[in-house]
Amino acid sequence: MRRFYPGQEFLKYFKEKADVKPDIWDQTYELFYEFTKGRCGFIEIDAEKCGRFYIYMIQGRRAKNLPLDEAEKHYDCFKSLLRLAYKEGKLCEYTYEELHTYNILEEGRS
Repeated sequence: MRRFYPGQEFLKYFKEKADVKPDIWDQTYELFYEFTKGRCGFIEIDAEKCGRFYIYMIQGRRAKNLPLDEAEKHYDCFKSLLRLAYKEGKLCEYTYEELHTYNILEEGRS
């Protein structure tokens, strides 16, 4: 059981959602937790961090024996979480618009 501390609000939110969603959400949470080294608040979510997570997933997939289409599914799951966070008022409108500007929230392949 992980404990969450200040500066980990986004990870806590992600874990709460992953616990009630299909297995891919939990797997994606674990990948994001590893990527952030266990520290990520909502304020840190921006287009640059999302882009770096995508690159991390694509470049790191070989080390994890993760096929490209599986990495894409995990990133789509992550994007679904971002849309949900915005709908629930967890992400500010500026962040949401920035993510749209860089096509991070687009459906399908990134």
